[in-house]
Amino acid sequence: MRVPRRQRAILDNAAATVARQCRAFARRCAETGQRCRERLLTKADPLWRFTTHSRTVPSFEGVAGATIMPGSPPTNLPRYTAAKTLQTKTYEYFGEVMTEPLPSRSIRAVMVSDARLLGDAGAVVAKDGSLVLETLWDEEHYERDFARLRRARKPRAVEGTHASLISLWHNNYYHWLFDALPRLSVLEAAGLGNAQLIVPDPLIPWQQEMLDRIGVARHRLTPYSRGHLKPERLVWASAPAYIGFPTPFVVSWLRERLGNLEPSVAERRLYLKRSTNRRLANEADVMRILAGFGFEAVEPDRMSVAEQILVFSSARAVVAAHGAGVANTVFSDRLALLELFQPGFFRTPYFILAGAAGWDYWYLVCEPARRSGEAKTKSSDLRVPLDLLEATVDTMLAEC
Repeated sequence: MRVPRRQRAILDNAAATVARQCRAFARRCAETGQRCRERLLTKADPLWRFTTHSRTVPSFEGVAGATIMPGSPPTNLPRYTAAKTLQTKTYEYFGEVMTEPLPSRSIRAVMVSDARLLGDAGAVVAKDGSLVLETLWDEEHYERDFARLRRARKPRAVEGTHASLISLWHNNYYHWLFDALPRLSVLEAAGLGNAQLIVPDPLIPWQQEMLDRIGVARHRLTPYSRGHLKPERLVWASAPAYIGFPTPFVVSWLRERLGNLEPSVAERRLYLKRSTNRRLANEADVMRILAGFGFEAVEPDRMSVAEQILVFSSARAVVAAHGAGVANTVFSDRLALLELFQPGFFRTPYFILAGAAGWDYWYLVCEPARRSGEAKTKSSDLRVPLDLLEATVDTMLAEC
């Protein structure tokens, strides 16, 4: 149907008017949004305009009013012995760990007013909005969690003095045990052993049990649940050892504060079963071989902390795939550990722990067990070479 010229002109004008109105509305929305963003980023609270590239200080020496507390625990380093294996191909990764120097760090407690604890790892932001780089582990930590951070939710304010136990990956059993909990030793050396403690919220049962065993009263716990806390006075304590590098002092402190049970003679031989990733595809065959050497299977994630301490403090030999449950070997002072890996995924904290604790460390590289088309990851299951396992265990037991 043909539309008359006059009606067509009216329709065109109406369409053009609607289009102009839509553009004007969109422009007003954009301007309103920009004004809202500008108001948000220019609040009196400097953290709301926090930009990490331009607002950082290397250490607390650059934070006005920071009080560095006297006293720190020993920093003695592990005495390494070579990682042992019967495989013809050895891995230089363990040797590199023995020779590479660790980053220089100050081990101390610092008190600062009107500072904030920010992020999952509990970094400190000073009153002027500057991120204190000393409270991060390394450049990788900064780049992952803070390099692109521009805003943070409003902090929860609390009165009084509160000391932080928040640390990178603190909800992992190993990192809570070796990186977060030993910060108490730094607080104790600084005379702050009875301070209010900032802890994860909610606490995992094994975290709460460890705090109970150490003697931390529950009324001293300040929950850290929103990733941003502003105590009236914040105490930040460094870990007494670099992440993944426990020292002899950390080992002895954990044994003294957590391992105060009366174990039987250290003669048990343990195989650690895993319930999630990095399981053994041929576990039945592995357990049959290990049973011939007197090993018993245990599942640490089904035990209380007290049960784990009692079992591992009586262990003489442990065979396990890499995982957080192996951290309990810290409670054995006379041990041989055989750790199972897959190619391309090596981690050295238990090799370092062996050096700090003074026991033997063995490793065996297995094959990843994957379904067809499944990509290999650090969580892939393993298939253990049985003949090599048997020979390795036989040699390990003969030497320990």
